[in-house]
Parts: sequence; structure tokens; C-alpha cells
Amino acid sequence: MFFNKTSIKRTIKFLAFIILLFMTQVLYAKKIEKLEFYEQPISDILLSLAGIGGVSIVPDETVHGNASFVFIDIEFEDGLRIFLNTYNLYLKVENGIYYVSKIRADYNAALDIITAFDAEDVNLYLLVEALAKAINKTILKDPLPTLTLSIHQKNIKVKELLEIFIAQATQYKLVVYPSYYHIQLIPTPTPLADTGTPAPDRKGQFFQREGSLYSIQQERKRFKELLEELFRLEGAEYQLLLQRDILIDSWLRFYNRPFEEMLRLLCEQGNADFKKINDVYYIFEIAQRDILKKLKDTIVIPLRYITAQDLQRLLPPDLGSSKFYRIDINSNLIILNGSLDEIMSIADFIEMLDKPLATTVYYRYDLKFLKAANFQALLPDDYKFLKVVQIPDSNAVVIPLTPERKGFLDEYVSILDQPLPSSEIHLKYIKAEDLVKSLPPSVKKEDIVETQDPSIIFLKGPPEKQEEFKRELSIIDQPSPQIVYHILAISYSESETMNWQQTDNPFTFSDSAAVNSVFSGNISNLLSINFDIPTILGYHLAANLNLSLNTNDTEILTDTTLYALSGEKVSFNDTEVFRYSVGVTDTTTSGESTTVAGPTESIDTGFTLSIEGWASGDGMITMGVEVMISSQGTSTIDVSGGNLGNTYEKTINTKSRTESGKPIKIGGLIRENTKTNIDKIPLLGDIPFVGFLFQKKTENKTRSEIVVYILPHIMMSEEEKADTDRRLKRLYSKYLSKTREGT
Repeated sequence: MFFNKTSIKRTIKFLAFIILLFMTQVLYAKKIEKLEFYEQPISDILLSLAGIGGVSIVPDETVHGNASFVFIDIEFEDGLRIFLNTYNLYLKVENGIYYVSKIRADYNAALDIITAFDAEDVNLYLLVEALAKAINKTILKDPLPTLTLSIHQKNIKVKELLEIFIAQATQYKLVVYPSYYHIQLIPTPTPLADTGTPAPDRKGQFFQREGSLYSIQQERKRFKELLEELFRLEGAEYQLLLQRDILIDSWLRFYNRPFEEMLRLLCEQGNADFKKINDVYYIFEIAQRDILKKLKDTIVIPLRYITAQDLQRLLPPDLGSSKFYRIDINSNLIILNGSLDEIMSIADFIEMLDKPLATTVYYRYDLKFLKAANFQALLPDDYKFLKVVQIPDSNAVVIPLTPERKGFLDEYVSILDQPLPSSEIHLKYIKAEDLVKSLPPSVKKEDIVETQDPSIIFLKGPPEKQEEFKRELSIIDQPSPQIVYHILAISYSESETMNWQQTDNPFTFSDSAAVNSVFSGNISNLLSINFDIPTILGYHLAANLNLSLNTNDTEILTDTTLYALSGEKVSFNDTEVFRYSVGVTDTTTSGESTTVAGPTESIDTGFTLSIEGWASGDGMITMGVEVMISSQGTSTIDVSGGNLGNTYEKTINTKSRTESGKPIKIGGLIRENTKTNIDKIPLLGDIPFVGFLFQKKTENKTRSEIVVYILPHIMMSEEEKADTDRRLKRLYSKYLSKTREGT
């Protein structure tokens, strides 16, 4: 088959037409079932419509304010058009994009005329900008006054339209150039040179002041000039925060007004307001619509028998403009705002409509599972604002209904007033109060009912929710790891003459028969210690410690085992308490002072250890350890004289992280004592000045250190306790068999 270029082009055009027709049908098939807006920003309403219509809607800077509107069973295009017409907005579609503005400017370049220009209550500056964009020509402008205009013109020249723009701004003129327009501010004439004629006295030029009252009768005056003279006459200070000056074109006729009242009237003419702070008046710009708000009346009408949504649907078209009313769904109120002539017709219509039906009867509902206080909040939208009365001391309500509405409500309440499923949950390891503090994501606090038994709770909710909660509970309801702390504290002392040396292998064996006896003998002093020193710290250290325990230089301060749950703190104290009575001076009536026994105080000395550990999931244990050693000095204690002697105290705070079953060592609790001995020949050694020749002075320095070994162990189940024989066999197999093989 042969296709020429003409047939291909026709085919492409036909397919394009079919696609365009299909897209058009899809677009117009989009329908708005129901959409309600109450006092929402217009830009947000347009954004919602764009999502429904599947188009891009772009509002310009002229689109602002809030709106109320209800879309019910309407095509997208029709609903958008009606909404825009209601709020004086105009639509322009370019390249599939919907542009919305409060200004419509259509320009015929061939005829050089504006075919249509429409705007409602738009600032002069924005009007000029829109016109310049429409004609694609530059319009220069000096700072423009704050004017809001409504323009509706057809088939008009650009120059004529610009002249309409500045008709009220008489201080401006239009200058036409070949390639642009210029709106110029007419300069204020400069004062003439001194001709001998005295200049007019500006004091009271505009205002007449009698006492504290001001009067004015002037036409076409500039706002800033009026402010300057008024504040000069009053002798007050002001700060002007206005960017533009405006010409007040109307007559100003006010008589015998106080200063602030006159200032208020002027500001209303100049689209301004003021506030007094620290005797300074700040004048700032506001929109004209904000001034007009003060002149409008507001009426709040509570609806008693109909809902606000029903009222909005029943309002006739000539009263349905949301410009004068808004509704409050939560309180079922309608708020009217405007002049009395504008809103009284709506108020009269509401009064005529909001009346009780003759067939309304009060019905009682006794609720079984629902709470009466929550009944009205659970009603459908059309029933929420009916007057529901809760009967005291009962779980019942009374509600006025028509027979038709009662039939629907009976069925609705029968479905709603049902018990919520619940199940009994038994907790294994955690308490109910701890569970409520850290609930899994599937439930809320309101779903949990605690009981007197901290291990039993009730869960409210459907079966699916209960199953999910049980699955999550199985993860968190686990026993907290228990940590066992094996603690050994050793005190080492040495003097200057002491020599501490370790040999690599302090044992030799002549035959295998003597191995067991030698092994037992070399750790015999450690068999009574619970801390498994040979296994945990090594056999060589155990052997040296065994030897040193035969002297007075080494002492076991603590050999204990502490148990704690992960995250809890345990402590060990081995202290002595010295109690003393504090003397109190008592003055008798004769003026004599006597010392009597006062309250009893105490001083603790000795060894203190506290551990706070946490077991992580990887078998590691993080511990915060505090070790303190304290002792009382050798100075004389004299409580009556206030001398309690010296107390020595050293503390170590540290944090460590180790694997379960691996020990940590804490040292550094070192103390040095110097003891001086004097040997002398009797009598001769006591002779002044020369007695030292018959004396011998020696100093003995003693250094002591406390070393603490902590072996943390995570114990998830009860561990087997090894007896002494088993420990010996294990140590023999681990150390001495290898030593014998090496020998």
C-alpha cells in the first residue's frame, strides 16, 4: 500500500482531532459532587478546584481575601465560572493554563484600542501594571496615591483609559510619548522671592483651635500638610510611616473636635491609622476596606432548628452572596456583616425560616455502652445541632425529632451503641504501669484498662487490633537481664625496703606425683575466696597474691557478689561509724556560760563501692563505678574543743564498657604515710642545742594502694555453682598440665 505525504498529514490531523475530542470529553466529564468552603482563602479554593479539574490554576497578585462557597452536583467548568463571577474574578486560558485575576484587560493591537477593561475595587498601581502588560507598552509612573477603583470600559483608547485612572488624583498629569506613557506628579510651586509682602501666617491656616478643640473647613488638601499643622498646633510628636502622600479631594467639615478625634477623622480620609507609644504618635498606612469595616454592622444569629449547611442551600439567589455572611459550622451560627440595608433582608429571611416544625416530638434514648456526654458529638452532621438534653444521674438523653428523623436515628443509635470488644492480657515480666508509659504503636492509652493486679490489663478494640498488640507485646514483654558482679578489692602496702618482683615460673616439679600437692599448696590461701582469681586474673597473679597474703602487706578488703537487674544500681559498704555529741553553749540567768550535750553527729570511714550497669543486646555491659576509701587521721580528737581530727578520703568515678565475663581493674587509690622515729641517749639527747648530737633520726615511708577487680556477668538463667574440687581440677587442667609438659 502506498501513502503519500498528503494522506499522512490528513491521517495525523484526524488522529489529533480524535485525541483532542477525547480530552475535551474527559475534561467536561469531571464533576464536583459536593465541595464546601467557609471563610477560606480564595487561593486555596482555586488550588482545590485545580486538583479536581486536573488543570493548573494560577492566581495573580490581585487575588486575595477569603470566600465561602458550596459546590453541589455541578460540572467543573460551570462551578469554576460561577465561583469566579460571584467574586468578580476573571479567567484567561493560555496553553492549557488557567490564569485568574481581578482585572480583565483585552487589547486590539490592530485598532490600538482596549476592547474590554473590567476591575472591581482594585488598587490604582495594579490597574496601571495590568494595562501596561496588556498593551505591551511601557507606562512610567511617579509614586501613585493609594486609590481603589472600579473600572468597566469597552472600546476605549489607552490614553482615555489612563486619564480615567488619574481623574481623582488631580495632582497627577498624563504625558504621552511616541513609545511610552508617563504619569507625572505635578510639582508643588516654589515660594516666590521676597517682594516685601509678608508671607501668610501658617499657624491656623487650615485648623481653628479654641482651647483643646479643633475645627476645619477646607477642600482639596494634602494629607501630610494637614497632619503637620495639626501636630504643630497640639505641640505633640509624631512619626510618619507612610510611603505615599494623597490628596484629600473632598470637603473637610469638622467642628469642635478633641485632638485625637480630629486625628482619627483625618486618618480615615488618608487611609491611615495611628497608635500612641511613649507620647509619640505613629502614623501608618492601612487599606481602605479596613476603615470601611468600622462602618459596617455585625449581627450573630444562632440557628436553633435548622443547620447552617441547610440554610445556605435554602437562601435565594438574590440573598445568597457570601459577601455579607459567613457560617460557623461548629457552633451552628450565621454571622452577618455589612450595612443594615444590606444584611437586614437576610436576617428577616433567617427569622422566617428558623422555626420549629409542628410535628417535632421529644424522644428519650437510654444508652447502654455509649456515654451520654459524647452522644451529640457522634451524631451525623444533619443532627448535630438539634437540642440534645442529657438527663442528670443517668446515661440517657432527650432529643427533639420528627417521625422521619426518628426512624433514621433509631437505626443509627442501634448500630453505634454497641460494646467495644475487649480481651484480657496477662503480662509476664513487665508491670501495667510501665507498659502504659511506653506503649507499642498499635494502641493508645485510652485502649488500655488497668486492674488491681499489675500483671493483668484489658485491651479494647477489634480482634485485628488485639492480635497486633499481642504480637508487639511478645517483643517487649521480656525479662530484664540480670547482672552478677563479682567484686574483689585488695589493699597492697610496701615500704622503701620492700622489693616486689614476679618470676615467670615460680614452680618447679620433680615428679608428677607432687603436682597436685604443690598446686594446692601454692593457692591454699585463695581457696576461701569466692572470687575465682586463678581463672579470671591468671595463675601467676594468684600465686604471688597467695604468697603476699602470708605477710601483713596485703589484705583482702572485699570479696563479695552483688546481683542487680540491668539499669539498676547496687552498692557495697564496709565502713565504721564514729559518733560524737556536739557541745552547745548555754547561758544561765546569772550570766555564766556552760557547755551541755547537743545533737549527735557521725563520721563514716572505710570502703564504699557502687555500680550502675546496663546490659545491651550484644552481650556488652556498660558500668558506672564509684569507689571511695576514707579513714580517720591520727590527730587527737577533742570534741569539746571543736577538734574532730583529720579524715582522709579518696574517690574514683569512672565508666567502663566490657564484655560479659571479662573483668575490669580499677586502681589509683594510693596513699603515702611518712613515719619519723627518733632514737636518743637518755638525758644527753634532751640537752638543748647539743642534744641532737646524741640522737638518731630515721624516716619510714609507707605506700599503700587499693585495687578493685570487677567481673560483670549477664545471667539469664541460674548458673551452676562449682565446688572447690571442681575448681582445682579445672585450674590443674588449664595451667599445671601445660607447665608439666613444658618441664
